[in-house]
Amino acid sequence: VTHVIVGSGLVILVYTMLGGLWGVCITDSLQFFILFPIALLVTILSLSAVGGLDGLISQAPPYYWMPFNETADITKLFVVFQFINGFFMFNSGGGAQRYFSAPTEKEASKIAAWSAVLCFISPFIWLTPAMCCRVLYPNIGQDAASAFGLAKPSEASYVFISLSLLPHGMQGVLISGILAATMSSISGFFNMYSAVITKDIIGTVFLKNASSKLLHRIGIWVTLVMGLAVIVIAYFYNTIPGLGVFDLLI
Repeated sequence: VTHVIVGSGLVILVYTMLGGLWGVCITDSLQFFILFPIALLVTILSLSAVGGLDGLISQAPPYYWMPFNETADITKLFVVFQFINGFFMFNSGGGAQRYFSAPTEKEASKIAAWSAVLCFISPFIWLTPAMCCRVLYPNIGQDAASAFGLAKPSEASYVFISLSLLPHGMQGVLISGILAATMSSISGFFNMYSAVITKDIIGTVFLKNASSKLLHRIGIWVTLVMGLAVIVIAYFYNTIPGLGVFDLLI
């Protein structure tokens, strides 16, 4: 895992420093064409294995389709908070860079509309395999723990069912797709935060008369420092035993 953290972190850092927002958008587009087909295939295979949507609905555990489930810590307050968090997250930050970089307001509106459509469809593609895994492998914790040796095996349901259904060649494409999605997300935030620090803080408060060329050079150095800091933080989190992705995210 350490090799993956350092290797992918440096690759992301280099192309973000060299390409800026343009480099991020180009790599995002290319990574999408790797990720989307394999994710769609996993969804189709998962539904086929469980007997379609009817099979998934009928075979799910009790209370699985309840919108609120106190025993699983899915409270009303949690759902409301996640909705508010998602609303602001997808309309600002890394996603908003795409609106800002559009040549006209009309083009920005198209970007927003297409993002809304994809964000409505994508949860079905991403979540269905994990839900099918819950039906097909009720003892996912033990199965995944023995297969991968993970601290939080229940969080590996998507990978577990994917590796169970895909042939070996497609498993490699899946791993590439997961790496592509991660790199796409991180590079977008690298670029966003370096722009905020460089233009909104340094260029506005400290170097008010700085030229675009100077700010561009500062932005490259800010990206470098920030990227190295993120790699170190990721390595630190990896050394904490028993820390799962969900706990870390919360």
